[in-house]
Parts: sequence; C-alpha cells; structure tokens
Amino acid sequence: VKPNQRGHYDSICVTDTGTVVAHDSLCSDVSTPIPGLHHPVEASADGLLYVNNGFGEEIWVLDAADYHLITALGDPDPTYLAVEPAQAVVKPVVTAVAPNSGSPAGGDPVIVTGANFQAGAVVHFGTEPATGVVVESSYLIRAVTPASSPPGTTGAVEVKVENPDGRTGILQQGFTYQLDTTAPVFTIPPYVNRQVLVGDPGSETATVEVRWQTDEASTSVVDYRELGAPAFLQAADPALVTDHLVVLTGLATATDHELLATSADAHGNAASAPATTVLFTTPTAPDVTAPVITSGPTVSAGTDSALVQWTTHEPATS
Repeated sequence: VKPNQRGHYDSICVTDTGTVVAHDSLCSDVSTPIPGLHHPVEASADGLLYVNNGFGEEIWVLDAADYHLITALGDPDPTYLAVEPAQAVVKPVVTAVAPNSGSPAGGDPVIVTGANFQAGAVVHFGTEPATGVVVESSYLIRAVTPASSPPGTTGAVEVKVENPDGRTGILQQGFTYQLDTTAPVFTIPPYVNRQVLVGDPGSETATVEVRWQTDEASTSVVDYRELGAPAFLQAADPALVTDHLVVLTGLATATDHELLATSADAHGNAASAPATTVLFTTPTAPDVTAPVITSGPTVSAGTDSALVQWTTHEPATS
C-alpha cells in the first residue's frame, strides 16, 4: 500500500482484535474499503500487512490474503511504521517444481523452489509425503517424489511445503503423475571399443568392450554370439546410466561375431540399436606351435648334389 496524497499510508480498518470486518464509510482510503478503526498500514513483499494500532503501542501483523491476525509486535514509535523482519511470522511460498511430472511409482528427484522455506520443512505431493527432503536454502528444496495415491493414479496434484512452525504454502496442480511410455534414444550407437587377448599362450580367449550412450538413464544389455551359432549369450548391467559399458569375455579368437545392444529405462521402456546387429571379428592369437614334419625327410643324391625333401602341417621355412 503506497502513501496517499496526504503523505500518509493508505488504510485498512480492523477491530481491536485485528479482525477485518464489513464495509462502512470510515475506510475511504482503500480501493476495497474495510470498516472499523482507522489505522496506517504497510504492505510487505512477504505477503504480510504491518498495521499501526493507532495508539503507538504495537504493530499488528496480518496475513494479506485474508487479513487474519498473525501476531502483535513491539512498542513502536507512533510516528512511523517500523518492524524488524525477523519478528514477522511468514508462511512458505511454492512457485515451481522441476521437473513437474513423473511416474506414479514415485522415485523421481525434483527441485521445489519458492520462498520462506525453513530447515526441517516437509513436502507433500497430494496427500503423500516426499522422501529425501533436503532444505538447501530458504528458496530451494530437493526431494524425491512419493508414489501416487491411490497407487497407480495419474493426474495433477498439489505440492505443499509445511515449515516446522506449522505454516504451509501450496502450489495447486504443481506436479502431474503420468505414465512414461518413451523408450531411451541411442545418442551414440553401440560399438566395439577395445579387444584384448587373455590367457596362457596357445589357449587365449578374447575380451571385448562394447560401449554406447542414451538420452536417459537406462540399463545395459548385450546379446552376442558367433556368427551362425544357433543361440545368443547375454551380458548385462542393471545400473541406470547414460554412458554404457558391457564387457564380453571368453570369446573365441579369430572368429566373426554379432551383437545386439538394448537399454530399458526405470519404467521398463526398452529400445535396441541399431535395427540390425553389430558385426565384429575377434583378434588372432599368436602362433606358438612349431611346424610338425608329417613326412620325410628324403634324400635324392646326384654326382655333385643332393635333394632333401619333407612336408609340414603348416607353411614353414626350409
């Protein structure tokens, strides 16, 4: 409420108990006249009215929404309105929830923003209390959504913050429970990142790293087999991540393989990429076996030369 043309604060009218009553002609200074005794008033950004009771003895603090008396303060100088902000009892204000939608199963991390949050505040989504509530400041709360009530219910609910002093702030339809039907999107398709040989010489197997990335946290599953084999094997990691890594072990060396990568989000929506399988060939193990002579050697002698012949099981020097 701004000072009027006389340099005084505009007024509201209250009873001696601080309760606003019906209209009469004593309250011509306000756009919505409220009758009773005539007192100077100052509006505050915290949603409160500070009213001098007219006798310089105290300030009434009223809720600007419904004008009910919150508390009486001080013994102020009758010539002006002056109230220490710390003396005022304020209620929390909820302005936004991000993200503002999530699964009916709950478990979605959210940030609640607003004003006048106090340490120890609790947060409700509809009738259900949130978990993991952390009041980081007077204007920011982190929380984890509860499951909707009744279980599985979809739709918008109010988000309520209640401070330890019992004062509450409510954002109507602040959060919407909705089913997630969108599967993860592969932002980087699966590829073979690295292949190594493991084991003793002559009995090595191949170990292969498969990587890919998705646009949301999801599981990591790889189905793989030797090309032409009748059935797939599977390696999986249930952790919900966006940067995926699956290690395949015990693969035959120097062999063609194929793989298919799949990711499923927390709500069970799954996607495989690409539409066809990825082909790769495992590395060849070093040859540590000497050639075996399968026949010979035989010698054919001439007058001034001799021919020595033999055969081996693999190409070799002579």
